Amino acid sequence: MNTFQVINVGKMWRVVDRSKGRKVVGFGSTAQGALAKAEELEAKLRIATEYLIASRKVANEA
Repeated sequence: MNTFQVINVGKMWRVVDRSKGRKVVGFGSTAQGALAKAEELEAKLRIATEYLIASRKVANEA
């Protein structure tokens, strides 16, 4: 389970995943924009991971 924290650094908002050692997972000029960017990046990563797993299964079957 992810533990997110939204912090203001200078003029930018950052979304930090505290469960992964304060890794920045999103950023933006507003807090809501930073959260939206983090959700978008998480979705892209999930799709890429599923594609990688499926392609490796196909390669192993061949």
